[in-house]
Amino acid sequence: MKVKPIHFVIFASVIFVFSCRKTPENPVGGNKIEIGQSVVDNIGYFDSKITTTITDLGGNIISQHGHCWSLTENPTIANFKTAKGTISQATSFFSDLTSLTPNTKYYIRPYLTYTQGTVYGSQLSFTTLQTGKPVIITKEITDITLYAAISGGNVTSDGGLMVTQRGICWSTEQDFDLATSLSRTSNGTGNGIYVSNLSDLHEGTTYYVKAYAINSAGTGYGEDRSFKTFDLSPCDSIASFIYGGKTYKTVEIGYQCWMAENLNIGTQINTSQDMQDNATIEKYCYDDTEADCDIYGGLYQWDEMMQYTTSESTQGICPDKWHVPSDDEWKQLEMALGMSQSEADDTGYRGTDEGKKMKSTNGWISNGNGTNSSGFNALPGGYRDSSGSFDYLDYGGYWWSSSEGSSSTAWDRRLYYSLDFVYRDYYDKEHGFSVRCLKD
Repeated sequence: MKVKPIHFVIFASVIFVFSCRKTPENPVGGNKIEIGQSVVDNIGYFDSKITTTITDLGGNIISQHGHCWSLTENPTIANFKTAKGTISQATSFFSDLTSLTPNTKYYIRPYLTYTQGTVYGSQLSFTTLQTGKPVIITKEITDITLYAAISGGNVTSDGGLMVTQRGICWSTEQDFDLATSLSRTSNGTGNGIYVSNLSDLHEGTTYYVKAYAINSAGTGYGEDRSFKTFDLSPCDSIASFIYGGKTYKTVEIGYQCWMAENLNIGTQINTSQDMQDNATIEKYCYDDTEADCDIYGGLYQWDEMMQYTTSESTQGICPDKWHVPSDDEWKQLEMALGMSQSEADDTGYRGTDEGKKMKSTNGWISNGNGTNSSGFNALPGGYRDSSGSFDYLDYGGYWWSSSEGSSSTAWDRRLYYSLDFVYRDYYDKEHGFSVRCLKD
């Protein structure tokens, strides 16, 4: 909170009123003393700062100056004060007010002491911050394995009171706190960033996680996050399933269960049309030919695929208990095929032969076929650009993730006939790309 600056001019007669002497004299030569702007800022729980500008000393030598404050109006130098020393010319000065009480209103005035007495500037007031529970952020979940993961927190405010304990707590239920959590970590005290190791987890289980911090006012919690530990049998021995009247094969890659073919769901619309937020799932077929959808799957604008939400790993147009993979989930696939974390995090062409392992053994032009050793069976279904044109059939495959690059773009994956790498970048959401679903 900033207090509005106040200009205050003190003439000789006014000095008489505010002088701490009973019978003060006029300033030397009858000249005026002018105390100008005062501003209170940097208000905290236990401290604050006030800055005052003296515009004219009227030729007087000031033996002491500063600010005085109290819990009642019109404080004087008999109350709490700062002492900034002697000045002989107009200047600006500030005082740091310390050892204050939280959630308390204070009155404050600048003062100048000279041979004739003490004069005061206009009164300001402010209220110190109220103490409360800590404010904390829950860090992203990383390094997920069968039985462990890493998270942490960042205590951005201690609420004016010492944080005596902080860490991560988790549960298999969404609505929980420290008292009902399955377990917790303890990661020191105070403000700042810390890392937590979640251990003794169960494979193939969804956990809900939040950071916590404790002070004498109570427990503050960060935002809820969730993750699923890796599953030794992510497809649950289900080799295929039916969705929208079509049978889809599945494939286990690492600890993930993917559809082994592109999604083909919805009503075909002409490429000259943009997809709409309505009760119908809409799709493009390459060259507006339904037969191409039967081979390569449908092409979808990002918003339609997401069903007009921006939440990562949302179900979107995928079947129940499946979802649109996030950018990080695509990285897990790539790393399961041999890519390093640093390569997976990069953009453009990445890795070595992961793309070749993903490409089908036929259908790619100029002998650009892959080995399909992963079982992903990627086909070169091309794409529909934002102007409504189709391109790259037999030359390349393009797949959306559920992660935004910006408000108008989203991360994607691309495979090309002439390369064995996997391309990662973001593209305009208006394009029509293929979709693969990932099992929850």
